[in-house]
Order: sequence, then structure tokens, then C-alpha cells
Amino acid sequence: MPEGDTLHRTAHTLNRVLGQQRLVRVRSSVPAIARAELAGHVVEDVSALGKNLLIRFDDGRVLHTHLKMRGSWHVYRPGERFQRPEHQARVVLEVADALAVCFAAPTVRLLAANTAANDEYLSSLGPDLIPDIFDEDEAVTSLLALAELSLGEAVMTQTALAGIGNIYKSETLFLCRINPFALVSALDHPAATAIVRKARELLRSSVRSLTDQHSTTPGRAGGSYWVYRRSGRACRVCGDLVRMQRQGAQHRSTYFCPTCQSNP
Repeated sequence: MPEGDTLHRTAHTLNRVLGQQRLVRVRSSVPAIARAELAGHVVEDVSALGKNLLIRFDDGRVLHTHLKMRGSWHVYRPGERFQRPEHQARVVLEVADALAVCFAAPTVRLLAANTAANDEYLSSLGPDLIPDIFDEDEAVTSLLALAELSLGEAVMTQTALAGIGNIYKSETLFLCRINPFALVSALDHPAATAIVRKARELLRSSVRSLTDQHSTTPGRAGGSYWVYRRSGRACRVCGDLVRMQRQGAQHRSTYFCPTCQSNP
């Protein structure tokens, strides 16, 4: 599933293509969007909130998509062949010189004018770790409130911290040298703060690399991951074997070093 950095990158790209542009044509397999008469309206802004993408129109309505595991946004020139089957296109937004296509997203909905701020789902999300304006105290408090969850589950709980997925869960907890299977209740405030700060640092660095082709994310060794998808290979720090273990009700993959992360 795309994580917060990917959604912010996508928002940046779509905003460059669609921002302040008038829609000349809109197609959708979602009936409510197909009959919404969006053509003729101007795209005011495209932004990300955690793992969610929000496209705001000049009449106050908002197109909300969540890509989950299989969804993606593509940009094409008029007449260019799609890279995915056309029947997977959930929404096609066409401006004068480009098409933005959302493929296979399970969540595609149009929010009524000026309702996004009070939307039940969107308003339940915790602080997005990427934007410049960020409430660290709220994020740390939200994390510590999940006392009975393991840390690997807690940092991926979107109502606490919006934007972290399997990659940044594994990389953040490794760099903080914290056991992902320990309970949140084992954390003190400084340790929780360190986790929040490291996750924010990694996500923001990944987004910044969009404009710097030579940058590397500080959560990676020479541009590759420290532990993510390195199960069975030597830890880059201590030499022990990195492991992968399923975690939580959704059996998410957690990668860790049993030696470096023995500290609860």
C-alpha cells in the first residue's frame, strides 16, 4: 500500500498538471461522480492527508481517493495509451493538455461542498507527519494513548499517526533501536517523541527527494533499506540476520533485527 510520502509525491504531480486548470471532460465508473457535472469546474488544489488524496474544486466539492493495495494515479497526454486496462479506470479527469486517471482505487467518493473538514473518516485521522505545519505534541500523545497495542501496530494506526506503512514502520523502529513487538505502554515520553521525529524525518526526506535526484533517504544505507525486505540477510549494523514476522490482526509484515532491537 502506498505510504504518505508516495501520496504527497502524487499530489505534487497532480497539482502541477491539474492545479488551476478547468476540467474539459470527466469520466467515472462511480455513478455519483459520473453524474456530478464536474466538467467546466476548475481544480483549485490537490493535496495529501496521510494515505489519502484530496482534489478540491472551485465549488467547494472534494474528490477523495484512497489507493489501498492496488490503486494508482497516472498522468497521460491526450491520445496516449493507458498503461493499465481502461476498465480499471475509476475516474478520468481531463484538462486541455493532460489526463489524470485513477486506476483501481477502492475508495473513490465525491464530498459535498465544504464538508471535507467535518467528514467522519478524514477528521478521524491523526496528524500527517509530512506537512510543514505539524503538531508534535498531539502526535506523541496519540501514540502513547495506544498503550495496549504493540509498537509495530501502533505506528501504523492512522487515527494516531497518518501516513506510516510497512516500510517506515520497520525503518523507523530499527533506527530508534526499539522492539516492534513491545507494547506502547513500555515507552516513556522521550522514546515516543523520538519515534515520531524519526518517522517524520524519513517521510519528509523521501518527499524532498522528488526535487533532488541525488538525495538518499536517511532511513536507508546508501539508498537501500536498513531492514525492510531484507529478511534472512545480515544486519548492516551488527551482522545478525534480519527477520520478518507477521504482526497484528491484518498480519502485516514487520522487518527487524533481533539484536539491534532487543530493547523494549
